[in-house]
Amino acid sequence: MFGREELGRSRLLRDCAREVCNGKLLTPAKINKRCRDHAGKQKLATFHITLKPTLGSQEHKALTDLNEHKPGSEEWNEARDVLDSAVEEERKRQPKKRHLRRMSSLYVDLNASGTEWLRPVNITEDEARSEINSAISDYNHEVDRLINEESHPTLEQYQPQLSVKAMSIARSKMSHSVDIPRLRWLDV
Repeated sequence: MFGREELGRSRLLRDCAREVCNGKLLTPAKINKRCRDHAGKQKLATFHITLKPTLGSQEHKALTDLNEHKPGSEEWNEARDVLDSAVEEERKRQPKKRHLRRMSSLYVDLNASGTEWLRPVNITEDEARSEINSAISDYNHEVDRLINEESHPTLEQYQPQLSVKAMSIARSKMSHSVDIPRLRWLDV
């Protein structure tokens, strides 16, 4: 979760740089204040949404309908609408959920009703592995977006907030070469 938060911080700082380039005055205090919003940084680090529908749920039925019906048919379009709505709802919830998961993986605390302890040891290995793999995937995609110059025109068109061209120019002006590593999950 800290890694994800730093991805969001990277985007936040690039946004600040863009504002300054456009003439806005940002003091260090203002930038630091923006950087204290943990859920906001998690929101900026939302690169993809993964739905995990339970068997028999509306989302599960919609996934089944997408596979069983012809694209563009009424049934397919209805299923697509259900999934688009589910993705949008998850997009809204995800930053706060990630922040709370980060907190619960670090601190011992009482649950909201005060009836039991929340402990980092209660996070399962599968949950932790899933979060790590998802974060690694997002990090690697962000690296690709920032350094793959062939994709810059497309990215600038569909995701102008990434400012990949500006990042490339900034990297070229650095006094020493920076190699941005790709990450992979090491199964030990």
